[in-house]
Amino acid sequence: SREDHLQFLKLKPQLFIADSYSPSKKIEGDLRVTFKRLFKVKPMIQLMMKWIITFCAVFLSSSLGHNEPEWWKSMSLYQIYPRSFKDSNGDGVGDLAGITSKLEHFTDINVDAFWLSPIYPSPMVDFGYDISDFINIDPIFGTMEDFEKLTKAAHDASIKVIMDFVPNHSSDKHEWFQKSLQSIEPYTDYYVWHKGKVLPNGTATVPNNWVSVFGGPAWTWREERQAYYFHQFAPEQPDLNYENEKVVKATQDVLRFWLNKGVDGFRIDAVPHLCEDSKFLDEPLTGNPNPNDYGYTHKIYTKDQPHTYKIVKGWREVLNEYSNRVMMIEAYTSMSMTMKYYVYGAHFPFNFGLITDTDKNSKANDFKRTIDKWMLNMPLLDGTANWVVGNHDKSRLVTRYGEYRAQAVTMMALLLPGVGVTYNGEEIGMEDTWISWEDTRDPQGCNAGREGFEKASRDPARTPFQWDNTTSAGFSTNPKTWLPVNKNYVTLNLAAQKEQSKSYYALYKAVSALRKWPAIKQGTLVTRLLGDNVFVFARTTSGERSVYVVVNFVDKEETIDLSTLVHANRLNVYYATTNAHHLIGNIIEDITTLKIPASAAQRVILLGLLLTAAPTLGDILNRGWWNHTIFYQIYPRSFMDTDNDGVGDLEGVTSKLEHFVDSGIGAIWLSPINRSPMVDFGYDISDFKDIDKIFGTLEDFNNLVKRAKELGLKVILDLVPNHTSDEHYWFQESIKRGSKYEDYYIWANGRENNAQPPNNWRSVFSGSAWTFNEVRNQWYFHQFHERQPDLNYSNPNVQEEMKEIIEFWLRKGVDGFRVDAVPHLYEINYTRDELRSGKPGAERDDYDYLRHTFSKDIPETYELVQSWRKILDDYAHQYNTSEKVMMTEAYTSLENTIKYYNYGSHIPFNFNFIMDVDKDSNATAFKKIIDEWINAMPADGVANWVMGNHDRNRTASRFEGRADQMTMLAMILPGVAVTYYGEEIGMVNKMDISWEDTQDPQACNAGEEKYKSRSRDPVRTPFQWNNNINAGFSNATKLWLPVHENYRSLNLLLQKSNNDTHYHVYRTLTMLRNTSEALKFGSLSTEVINDTVLCVLRKTKREAVTLLINFSDKDKKQVDLTKSLAEFENGVVGTASVGSGIKQQHPVELKNITLPANASICSVGNIEYSNTNTKFISTSRKQIDNSLHGWHNWRTNFRI
Repeated sequence: SREDHLQFLKLKPQLFIADSYSPSKKIEGDLRVTFKRLFKVKPMIQLMMKWIITFCAVFLSSSLGHNEPEWWKSMSLYQIYPRSFKDSNGDGVGDLAGITSKLEHFTDINVDAFWLSPIYPSPMVDFGYDISDFINIDPIFGTMEDFEKLTKAAHDASIKVIMDFVPNHSSDKHEWFQKSLQSIEPYTDYYVWHKGKVLPNGTATVPNNWVSVFGGPAWTWREERQAYYFHQFAPEQPDLNYENEKVVKATQDVLRFWLNKGVDGFRIDAVPHLCEDSKFLDEPLTGNPNPNDYGYTHKIYTKDQPHTYKIVKGWREVLNEYSNRVMMIEAYTSMSMTMKYYVYGAHFPFNFGLITDTDKNSKANDFKRTIDKWMLNMPLLDGTANWVVGNHDKSRLVTRYGEYRAQAVTMMALLLPGVGVTYNGEEIGMEDTWISWEDTRDPQGCNAGREGFEKASRDPARTPFQWDNTTSAGFSTNPKTWLPVNKNYVTLNLAAQKEQSKSYYALYKAVSALRKWPAIKQGTLVTRLLGDNVFVFARTTSGERSVYVVVNFVDKEETIDLSTLVHANRLNVYYATTNAHHLIGNIIEDITTLKIPASAAQRVILLGLLLTAAPTLGDILNRGWWNHTIFYQIYPRSFMDTDNDGVGDLEGVTSKLEHFVDSGIGAIWLSPINRSPMVDFGYDISDFKDIDKIFGTLEDFNNLVKRAKELGLKVILDLVPNHTSDEHYWFQESIKRGSKYEDYYIWANGRENNAQPPNNWRSVFSGSAWTFNEVRNQWYFHQFHERQPDLNYSNPNVQEEMKEIIEFWLRKGVDGFRVDAVPHLYEINYTRDELRSGKPGAERDDYDYLRHTFSKDIPETYELVQSWRKILDDYAHQYNTSEKVMMTEAYTSLENTIKYYNYGSHIPFNFNFIMDVDKDSNATAFKKIIDEWINAMPADGVANWVMGNHDRNRTASRFEGRADQMTMLAMILPGVAVTYYGEEIGMVNKMDISWEDTQDPQACNAGEEKYKSRSRDPVRTPFQWNNNINAGFSNATKLWLPVHENYRSLNLLLQKSNNDTHYHVYRTLTMLRNTSEALKFGSLSTEVINDTVLCVLRKTKREAVTLLINFSDKDKKQVDLTKSLAEFENGVVGTASVGSGIKQQHPVELKNITLPANASICSVGNIEYSNTNTKFISTSRKQIDNSLHGWHNWRTNFRI
């Protein structure tokens, strides 16, 4: 209960660890397998106090070999604060020789690398973070020779050495600043200087309202220079100017100096603060009334600037000059900004989630959310996770969490994937030390004043390491240390804990030993909540011992089912603390009846020995959910605008999700929302793993998915794998050559000494498909716009990148992908010309001018699609999710399209109703294309019917006066129906968009004379919600495309209030589709009656649905259905086309059905069986509505 959680400070959890033996069963790494073994964790009461239970399980399996990853990917990293680690010379300050003397400690606790907080020469205003010489050692720590000895000794002990690099600023005593102060070149602009604002009285004041992190103005005046200098931190720490390339080079040379000394990498300090906006504008206010508080302004000009990432990228390039070095980034910033550092070269940015997002009051779901948030946002292929639970800037772990919960957090940090980061002293559970005002040294504390220093000071977390119970805790022979030792050192020290079998140190050492296991070094991670109070995660790898951690956060008995993670018959206790310690080594014979005794139930880790070679994959759930679903294509720019910038956004989509539920739609498909320069409005992607800011953020997308799932809606994303934007990082690197990205795109030398393209291939958007790049001195290929370079799928690395992208969005919760422009994925014979097509009217620059024998429908394309299907299936298997669906867009021949069924596409889009018929086509033509698809499709294939999309004229414009008949066909025919936004209300093309307002690159490329015939803008105008301003789409004064002028008479709100409307027809059909047995399972037959009437019949033994379409524009037709429906008597009208005059529920006489000209009618009937007779039962609108209501409630309430 909430009351129990509020008493957490009074609660003391215990832990125990065990392993299991299972001779034949496989490990299950998936979280969703049903299994009925129950574990009970009982509460313990001692001295009338409540006890929190923390239960952690780790299971073992048999051993197979693995390739060793880069050393840093699974390292145990230990932060040393040198002033406080070990003092070797008795001056009360730690030093390098002291660290060297304690290297054995790191070996004992399985540390792979240590990171040294700054040891450079410094006036020590900020205790080493104000550096006066970047390439030397401060005498207080020793000499360069001491550093070299430490590095050699560490390497001899197989321990890596990481340096703190502090590039944001220097000390004001640094030579660079002193010379900059005097305007001595080249140092004049090494720092950020500004003359300030001139007041009316002629005096200068600070340039703007920027505030220092340490409080007060971020500007300090210097008379010598007659200018202000900028400092993000203390005035003695002037910021370097990274707009100056000489500064950039100088910092790169600093890195090289230390790399040449043998260091193995760097932790880079305060990176988000590196760059500032050069306009020096005031930052917007937050509402904080104190102008000297860092929270006074929103940091839009002094933090997270784009140039920062380019600087980081340059540093990574320096590290790449050396073998296997690592770069870590400290960035207290948003998740999206933090993740960008992966892209720009950081091996990993520090993850502070277990510091900033959880505390002693956090619940199980808080920890799961924090862990999942990092894992889901991190790049899948190249990302390395890390878990920081303490450092020199935050209160110590035990102080933040309490001792017993801190132990659980320590274990989680050590057993989660990637890098575990330990701050010195945490391995023995050191606590914050109270420091008086007089003893306070931290400038952040001092700046806060006597009243505020305790809250602001970082000194309490920086006190000396407690080695033993001798003078100054064994840290120094000097009783006076730079900061006082915590008084608890007499009982809380390393030497004492080494002698205690139940100590924090004993737990840390035992658990850290597990980091050598393959499951921890390389295994997958699955997280799960068991109920409200128990958090579980699993670490598994094929054929290796597996680790399962279970943490119970409440002080009451919890019955849990661990079978969703592991199948094991026997458990052996591996480690235990407190009163459960006596269980170490015990064999638990039957985990189905395992009960942890009250005296031993506080904290448990179980290790299970499994003798199987690989985990058992789970089942794909809800197979075929898609095969009778209505998919609704959303063109996000035009759907709903919530921020009034004239462009639709994700929040707008989320706000309208109920529209889909009301309309009977099962899945929404979003056209591209990835980051893009918008040359082709999202189909030119510059970052596949981010959301373009015009649509919102990843958080907005997460909210959309969450709400959609609450409503029972599936979410499909557009995947655009054929090409990227020319602004994509891959392409920019490919231009330069020399990196792994060199062959990510299709490059070729041209003809005539490179003066002409390699061949005559045409772009889909017209003109040559080749563009010359001056930097690379080669031509690159682009099937579409010249700013959409084609990816080279002959390169396995490109295939792996796309796999990672697919898995990234699957982890975000998407239910599948519509894959764009699939026939164009592969090309062959780059040096050969393609032959002319001979198509009438095709001009030389037109795509149709050539036969695309080398650049379309290449056999390898199908194999690539098949590999993507495997990714979807494997993911659904592994995580026991509903089946993930793949739809492929392929404008190609019927034969080539149908082949995609055989290579993994669930739904190869059927464009026959778009490409092969029009308003002049007759009933026979429609029957032909229906039958062709059905007959060509494999026996196990599911049909689909696409009536419109963002690339083709709207259905109501192509089939003027027949929009309803197209909707009826899509809904009555078997399989998947695809609706393009606006079709449910019969929106039409806006054909009067001017040349000036035209946005579509295909039209722009065609020029002012031909743009109207090529433009796709008319089908992309904003959705018409109501008759308010801009059709209710937006309150902006200027929209990205103008709204159709008919919106006052054609809008959703108006159609909802009138029965004789397109929306009424649409909704009636979707209700019928979602409830009708005949439409779900019935047979299909098509027939042309009286030359002009198309009859589509869906029938089971119990129900029949008939669609009749009169293709005559002038004559009404009489139809006799008695032969087709011999077992039925009469029927009833389910729905009819707008304007037909036919009323719903109107009786239908099967022998004599009258169809007015242009009319379409859908009739519905059931057969009710009795002992004596069979009769036709009409299905009324009320019955359909009631059925839909029940169906909708099932969708929204029946969720696992």
